[in-house]
Amino acid sequence: IKPKWKGRQMETITRREIITLLDDIADRGAPIIANRVHALLRKFFNWAIERDVIQASPVANVKAPAAEVARDRVLSHEEIRLVWLAADKIDWPFGPLVKLLLLTGQRRDEVASASWDEMKLDGPAPLWVIPKERAKNNQAHSVPLSKSVVAILEALPRIKGAESFILTTTGKSPVSGFSRAKDSIDAAMLAIARQEAVERGEDPERVSLPEWRLHDLRRTAASGMAALGQPVHVVEAVLNHRSGTIKGVAAVYNRHDYLEEKRRAL
Repeated sequence: IKPKWKGRQMETITRREIITLLDDIADRGAPIIANRVHALLRKFFNWAIERDVIQASPVANVKAPAAEVARDRVLSHEEIRLVWLAADKIDWPFGPLVKLLLLTGQRRDEVASASWDEMKLDGPAPLWVIPKERAKNNQAHSVPLSKSVVAILEALPRIKGAESFILTTTGKSPVSGFSRAKDSIDAAMLAIARQEAVERGEDPERVSLPEWRLHDLRRTAASGMAALGQPVHVVEAVLNHRSGTIKGVAAVYNRHDYLEEKRRAL
Protein backbone atom coordinates (compact mmCIF):
# COMPACT_ATOMS: atom_id res chain seq x y z
CA ILE A 1 0.00 0.00 0.00
CA LYS A 2 2.68 2.49 1.00
CA PRO A 3 4.72 2.29 -2.23
CA LYS A 4 1.53 3.07 -4.15
CA TRP A 5 0.08 5.85 -2.04
CA LYS A 6 2.74 7.16 0.34
CA GLY A 7 2.32 10.92 0.75
CA ARG A 8 -1.23 10.96 -0.65
CA GLN A 9 -4.05 12.74 1.13
CA MET A 10 -6.55 10.09 2.25
CA GLU A 11 -9.56 11.83 0.76
CA THR A 12 -7.96 11.80 -2.71
CA ILE A 13 -7.83 8.01 -2.94
CA THR A 14 -10.72 6.78 -5.06
CA ARG A 15 -12.74 3.60 -5.16
CA ARG A 16 -11.38 2.92 -8.64
CA GLU A 17 -7.82 3.04 -7.27
CA ILE A 18 -8.80 0.58 -4.52
CA ILE A 19 -10.29 -1.84 -7.05
CA THR A 20 -7.27 -1.53 -9.37
CA LEU A 21 -4.84 -2.20 -6.52
CA LEU A 22 -6.74 -5.29 -5.39
CA ASP A 23 -7.17 -6.60 -8.94
CA ASP A 24 -3.47 -6.17 -9.65
CA ILE A 25 -2.57 -8.22 -6.55
CA ALA A 26 -5.10 -10.93 -7.40
CA ASP A 27 -4.02 -11.06 -11.05
CA ARG A 28 -0.39 -11.73 -10.11
CA GLY A 29 -1.56 -14.96 -8.50
CA ALA A 30 -2.08 -13.82 -4.90
CA PRO A 31 -5.87 -13.62 -4.40
CA ILE A 32 -5.73 -14.35 -0.66
CA ILE A 33 -3.18 -11.56 -0.15
CA ALA A 34 -5.56 -9.31 -2.08
CA ASN A 35 -8.28 -10.23 0.42
CA ARG A 36 -5.99 -9.35 3.32
CA VAL A 37 -5.13 -5.98 1.77
CA HIS A 38 -8.85 -5.35 1.27
CA ALA A 39 -9.54 -6.08 4.95
CA LEU A 40 -6.68 -3.87 6.08
CA LEU A 41 -7.78 -0.93 3.90
CA ARG A 42 -11.38 -1.27 5.06
CA LYS A 43 -10.29 -1.22 8.70
CA PHE A 44 -7.94 1.71 8.13
CA PHE A 45 -10.46 3.92 6.33
CA ASN A 46 -13.20 3.08 8.84
CA TRP A 47 -10.83 4.18 11.60
CA ALA A 48 -10.24 7.43 9.70
CA ILE A 49 -14.01 8.01 9.56
CA GLU A 50 -14.34 7.40 13.30
CA ARG A 51 -11.60 9.96 13.92
CA ASP A 52 -13.33 12.46 11.58
CA VAL A 53 -10.34 12.54 9.26
CA ILE A 54 -12.46 11.69 6.22
CA GLN A 55 -16.21 11.64 5.62
CA ALA A 56 -16.54 8.50 3.48
CA SER A 57 -14.53 5.36 2.84
CA PRO A 58 -13.38 4.53 -0.71
CA VAL A 59 -13.55 0.85 0.30
CA ALA A 60 -17.30 1.03 0.97
CA ASN A 61 -19.20 -1.44 -1.25
CA VAL A 62 -15.95 -2.88 -2.62
CA LYS A 63 -16.09 -6.64 -2.21
CA ALA A 64 -13.15 -8.85 -1.36
CA PRO A 65 -11.58 -9.98 -4.64
CA ALA A 66 -11.54 -13.73 -3.99
CA ALA A 67 -13.74 -16.33 -2.37
CA GLU A 68 -12.07 -18.28 0.43
CA VAL A 69 -12.92 -21.85 1.34
CA ALA A 70 -11.79 -23.15 4.71
CA ARG A 71 -9.62 -26.23 4.33
CA ASP A 72 -10.57 -29.35 6.22
CA ARG A 73 -7.76 -31.63 5.07
CA VAL A 74 -6.57 -34.01 7.77
CA LEU A 75 -3.92 -36.60 7.05
CA SER A 76 -4.83 -40.24 7.61
CA HIS A 77 -2.75 -42.50 9.84
CA GLU A 78 -1.19 -44.05 6.73
CA GLU A 79 -0.31 -40.62 5.35
CA ILE A 80 1.22 -39.62 8.69
CA ARG A 81 3.36 -42.77 8.56
CA LEU A 82 4.60 -41.87 5.08
CA VAL A 83 5.25 -38.24 6.10
CA TRP A 84 7.32 -39.44 9.04
CA LEU A 85 9.37 -41.88 6.93
CA ALA A 86 9.87 -39.19 4.28
CA ALA A 87 11.06 -36.75 6.95
CA ASP A 88 13.74 -39.30 7.88
CA LYS A 89 14.76 -39.51 4.22
CA ILE A 90 15.24 -35.78 3.62
CA ASP A 91 16.81 -35.24 7.04
CA TRP A 92 18.18 -31.81 8.12
CA PRO A 93 16.72 -29.22 8.39
CA PHE A 94 13.32 -29.89 6.83
CA GLY A 95 12.86 -33.41 8.13
CA PRO A 96 12.97 -32.24 11.76
CA LEU A 97 10.78 -29.24 10.84
CA VAL A 98 8.01 -31.50 9.53
CA LYS A 99 8.18 -33.75 12.59
CA LEU A 100 8.03 -30.77 14.94
CA LEU A 101 5.04 -29.32 13.09
CA LEU A 102 3.16 -32.57 13.57
CA LEU A 103 4.18 -33.18 17.18
CA THR A 104 3.62 -29.65 18.50
CA GLY A 105 0.66 -28.48 16.39
CA GLN A 106 2.17 -25.00 16.09
CA ARG A 107 2.28 -22.75 13.04
CA ARG A 108 4.92 -23.22 10.37
CA ASP A 109 6.68 -19.90 10.88
CA GLU A 110 6.58 -20.25 14.67
CA VAL A 111 8.39 -23.59 14.42
CA ALA A 112 10.75 -22.53 11.65
CA SER A 113 11.89 -19.43 13.56
CA ALA A 114 12.13 -21.07 16.99
CA SER A 115 15.32 -20.40 18.93
CA TRP A 116 17.18 -22.33 21.60
CA ASP A 117 16.54 -19.41 23.95
CA GLU A 118 12.81 -20.22 23.83
CA MET A 119 13.34 -23.85 24.86
CA LYS A 120 13.46 -25.03 28.45
CA LEU A 121 14.58 -28.65 28.06
CA ASP A 122 15.95 -29.31 31.53
CA GLY A 123 13.81 -30.72 34.30
CA PRO A 124 10.77 -32.98 34.36
CA ALA A 125 8.49 -30.62 32.41
CA PRO A 126 10.19 -29.42 29.19
CA LEU A 127 8.59 -26.31 27.72
CA TRP A 128 8.74 -24.10 24.64
CA VAL A 129 7.68 -20.50 25.27
CA ILE A 130 6.79 -18.62 22.09
CA PRO A 131 7.05 -14.87 22.82
CA LYS A 132 4.09 -12.70 21.90
CA GLU A 133 6.20 -10.91 19.27
CA ARG A 134 6.34 -14.13 17.27
CA ALA A 135 2.84 -15.46 17.91
CA LYS A 136 0.22 -14.77 15.25
CA ASN A 137 -2.36 -13.59 17.78
CA ASN A 138 0.17 -11.50 19.75
CA GLN A 139 -0.31 -13.75 22.79
CA ALA A 140 2.73 -15.39 24.42
CA HIS A 141 2.24 -19.14 24.26
CA SER A 142 3.63 -22.01 26.33
CA VAL A 143 3.92 -25.32 24.49
CA PRO A 144 4.69 -28.39 26.63
CA LEU A 145 7.23 -30.61 24.88
CA SER A 146 6.64 -34.34 24.65
CA LYS A 147 9.47 -36.83 25.02
CA SER A 148 9.47 -37.32 21.26
CA VAL A 149 9.98 -33.58 20.65
CA VAL A 150 12.76 -33.38 23.23
CA ALA A 151 14.51 -36.34 21.59
CA ILE A 152 14.33 -34.63 18.19
CA LEU A 153 15.64 -31.34 19.56
CA GLU A 154 18.50 -32.94 21.46
CA ALA A 155 19.63 -34.75 18.30
CA LEU A 156 19.83 -31.55 16.22
CA PRO A 157 23.12 -29.82 15.42
CA ARG A 158 23.65 -26.43 17.01
CA ILE A 159 24.79 -23.85 14.50
CA LYS A 160 26.25 -20.78 16.14
CA GLY A 161 24.68 -17.45 15.33
CA ALA A 162 23.54 -14.23 16.94
CA GLU A 163 19.87 -15.33 17.06
CA SER A 164 20.40 -18.96 18.20
CA PHE A 165 17.91 -20.32 15.66
CA ILE A 166 17.19 -24.02 16.00
CA LEU A 167 16.44 -24.67 12.32
CA THR A 168 19.05 -22.75 10.37
CA THR A 169 21.78 -23.53 7.89
CA THR A 170 23.58 -20.20 8.23
CA GLY A 171 23.22 -19.24 11.88
CA LYS A 172 21.98 -15.84 10.69
CA SER A 173 18.40 -16.57 9.62
CA PRO A 174 15.79 -19.26 10.16
CA VAL A 175 15.18 -21.97 7.62
CA SER A 176 13.22 -20.99 4.50
CA GLY A 177 12.42 -22.48 1.09
CA PHE A 178 9.31 -24.31 2.23
CA SER A 179 7.99 -25.00 -1.27
CA ARG A 180 11.14 -26.87 -2.26
CA ALA A 181 11.10 -28.72 1.05
CA LYS A 182 7.47 -29.76 0.52
CA ASP A 183 8.36 -31.02 -2.96
CA SER A 184 11.15 -33.12 -1.44
CA ILE A 185 8.79 -34.56 1.18
CA ASP A 186 6.21 -35.40 -1.49
CA ALA A 187 8.82 -37.09 -3.68
CA ALA A 188 10.15 -39.13 -0.76
CA MET A 189 6.62 -40.17 0.28
CA LEU A 190 5.79 -41.32 -3.24
CA ALA A 191 9.07 -43.22 -3.56
CA ILE A 192 8.44 -45.02 -0.25
CA ALA A 193 4.84 -45.86 -1.15
CA ARG A 194 5.85 -47.22 -4.56
CA GLN A 195 8.68 -49.29 -3.10
CA GLU A 196 6.24 -50.80 -0.62
CA ALA A 197 3.88 -51.57 -3.52
CA VAL A 198 6.69 -53.44 -5.28
CA GLU A 199 7.35 -55.44 -2.12
CA ARG A 200 3.64 -56.39 -2.03
CA GLY A 201 3.78 -57.48 -5.66
CA GLU A 202 1.69 -54.57 -6.90
CA ASP A 203 2.20 -52.14 -9.79
CA PRO A 204 4.08 -49.11 -8.35
CA GLU A 205 2.96 -46.88 -11.23
CA ARG A 206 -0.61 -47.10 -9.99
CA VAL A 207 0.37 -45.55 -6.66
CA SER A 208 -0.45 -41.87 -6.16
CA LEU A 209 -0.82 -39.67 -3.11
CA PRO A 210 -3.48 -37.01 -2.38
CA GLU A 211 -2.40 -33.36 -2.21
CA TRP A 212 -1.68 -31.88 1.21
CA ARG A 213 -0.01 -28.78 2.68
CA LEU A 214 2.29 -28.19 5.59
CA HIS A 215 -0.45 -26.32 7.44
CA ASP A 216 -2.57 -29.48 7.30
CA LEU A 217 -0.19 -30.99 9.85
CA ARG A 218 -1.48 -28.50 12.43
CA ARG A 219 -5.08 -29.49 11.70
CA THR A 220 -4.07 -33.15 11.79
CA ALA A 221 -2.49 -32.71 15.22
CA ALA A 222 -5.61 -30.96 16.53
CA SER A 223 -7.92 -33.63 15.11
CA GLY A 224 -5.72 -36.36 16.55
CA MET A 225 -5.89 -34.87 20.03
CA ALA A 226 -9.68 -34.56 19.76
CA ALA A 227 -9.94 -38.17 18.56
CA LEU A 228 -8.04 -39.24 21.68
CA GLY A 229 -10.70 -37.63 23.83
CA GLN A 230 -9.03 -34.32 24.65
CA PRO A 231 -11.57 -31.52 25.35
CA VAL A 232 -12.06 -28.91 22.66
CA HIS A 233 -10.95 -26.04 24.90
CA VAL A 234 -7.68 -27.86 25.68
CA VAL A 235 -6.99 -28.47 21.98
CA GLU A 236 -7.66 -24.78 21.33
CA ALA A 237 -5.25 -23.91 24.13
CA VAL A 238 -2.59 -26.07 22.46
CA LEU A 239 -3.18 -24.18 19.20
CA ASN A 240 -3.09 -20.79 20.99
CA HIS A 241 -6.60 -19.97 19.83
CA ARG A 242 -8.56 -17.43 21.83
CA SER A 243 -11.93 -17.29 20.08
CA GLY A 244 -13.31 -20.76 20.66
CA THR A 245 -15.54 -22.48 23.15
CA ILE A 246 -14.90 -20.27 26.20
CA LYS A 247 -16.71 -17.00 25.54
CA GLY A 248 -18.41 -14.09 27.22
CA VAL A 249 -17.91 -13.67 30.96
CA ALA A 250 -16.07 -16.99 31.16
CA ALA A 251 -13.49 -15.77 28.65
CA VAL A 252 -12.96 -12.59 30.67
CA TYR A 253 -12.39 -14.35 33.99
CA ASN A 254 -10.83 -17.63 32.91
CA ARG A 255 -7.08 -17.04 33.00
CA HIS A 256 -6.07 -20.66 33.55
CA ASP A 257 -3.28 -21.56 31.10
CA TYR A 258 -4.19 -25.28 30.92
CA LEU A 259 -0.49 -26.12 30.94
CA GLU A 260 -0.82 -29.60 32.41
CA GLU A 261 -3.88 -30.34 30.28
CA LYS A 262 -1.94 -29.28 27.19
CA ARG A 263 0.95 -31.50 28.23
CA ARG A 264 -1.34 -34.52 28.49
CA ALA A 265 -2.92 -33.75 25.13
CA LEU A 266 0.38 -33.37 23.33
